[in-house]
Amino acid sequence: WVLGWNKQNSPLFLILAVMSTVGACCFLLMRPPDYRRGTRTGEKLNPPLQDALQTLKLLFSDGMPFLIPLCIALGVEMLYWATWFPRQMHKSKTGLVLSLFGVGELLGGLSFGKAADWFGHTLTMIAGCLCGATVLVLSWIGNSRLTNHCGGYPGCDANMTYYWPFYFVALFHGLYDSCLQTLLQVLLSHHYTAVSAKAYSMGRMLESITVMILFFITGTNVLGDCHGASKTQFAAALGLVGGSGVLALLCYVMFKQYMAKKGAAPKPDKEQLNPPEEMETL
Repeated sequence: WVLGWNKQNSPLFLILAVMSTVGACCFLLMRPPDYRRGTRTGEKLNPPLQDALQTLKLLFSDGMPFLIPLCIALGVEMLYWATWFPRQMHKSKTGLVLSLFGVGELLGGLSFGKAADWFGHTLTMIAGCLCGATVLVLSWIGNSRLTNHCGGYPGCDANMTYYWPFYFVALFHGLYDSCLQTLLQVLLSHHYTAVSAKAYSMGRMLESITVMILFFITGTNVLGDCHGASKTQFAAALGLVGGSGVLALLCYVMFKQYMAKKGAAPKPDKEQLNPPEEMETL
């Protein structure tokens, strides 16, 4: 209703919104287990509302505010991938291009975790940001070379001969997303071991809130009856993705410095994982 009713898509999103709301509310109905019906566990279980409040308190715990921009960057880049990017392509090519995103996720899932252990978190973060920068540059190049329709606004290349940048965008975007997701999980588990489950929930919550807010705004990033945005609108979208990534990188550096001053354990590196054998003393 905020952006207008669409007979094709609005009923589907309305049903999904109702299902999501009902599913989330069902968690509030959970109660502590009745141990007369099963084996008592060693872990103390709190009511769901208490767990939710404790998760929110993590936002203000030591060092956690520095990771908020990283969670927001994940939400921004996923919304770009789901809405802003596909609008700039011809529908017949969208499925083939988007399939390479999964390939990037697969390669990133197999490599970035090991890279964080071998080379450290900082170099891995820089590598991920370089993948993100590649996404932005190739997105702009590919979008600029499309044949102009709708009075000079991006449309599709009638012969679809200049779509090669979009295939690399999909691949590098999968790598970028995989890197940020992996590093967020590594940082939360490394520095917030005792409350890692709540820390994961907090990260997902911030990412989801970012997507929800920007999803309602994204309808304004389309020009008239065209399926795509103008070059100015698309440049603004790329600027938002790039700006959130740069902010996440800067706050990550501040997070590492803050935790180092607090006496937190240093990030693992190759020497720590494979310490040299101690020399025997005479």
